[in-house]
Amino acid sequence: MADQPRLFGRTTDDLTAATLELGESNLAAWTMIGRWRNWPNGTLALIGPQGAGKTHMACAWAQGVQAAVWDGATRALDAFEAAGRRLVIDDADRFSDEPHLALLLDTVRTEGGALLLTAQEPPRTWSVALRDLRSRLAAVAVERVGEPDDALLSRVLIRLCKARFIKLSDKAATYLIAHMERSFAAAHAVAEAIDRVHVRGSRPISVPIAARALQSLGLDPPDPGGSEEAPDLSPEDA
Repeated sequence: MADQPRLFGRTTDDLTAATLELGESNLAAWTMIGRWRNWPNGTLALIGPQGAGKTHMACAWAQGVQAAVWDGATRALDAFEAAGRRLVIDDADRFSDEPHLALLLDTVRTEGGALLLTAQEPPRTWSVALRDLRSRLAAVAVERVGEPDDALLSRVLIRLCKARFIKLSDKAATYLIAHMERSFAAAHAVAEAIDRVHVRGSRPISVPIAARALQSLGLDPPDPGGSEEAPDLSPEDA
């Protein structure tokens, strides 16, 4: 496993159940997370590609059940005990202390609690040197999150833009979904690109602006035709 875990440094304020968009790609996983009292051996691994929303789902669960999200500042087992035996370890395949992870898995299995791990690949495939840990990881239940379908991705993109006080037109949303990578990670990148290239105003983002945003990310979307609308100007700008 990696020498150092990824410390959980981002804010979790917006990673709640209220902001979680559900669709065919993640509904089964969210349902399984909700059955946390019945996880085999008390542990569940939430796996899927980068940007698929695993961290969002894990943090939403943590907030709902008052679990801790391990930040690397303390021993994971101490954080687990302090939070009433409920813990999230994000990017758990990068957890560096193999004996400690084995002890944590044993504690959850024998003494109760709930441990939610996130990673891109199933625990049985993680590169670990400790034989005892390999056997424990092989027994961890797995739930997979897939890449979002078009409808889910569109809702996520609209929400991300709304959080930036940007209104996305229906045509622009359709254009973006058709020509961007289908992942939550890409949706975040596209929303940030739109925020960089658009002119502040009250009008919804047009298709030409959407095309510019994709081009700024190194993509080569087809010419949407037409021209970019003139920006709305406040009296101070006029």
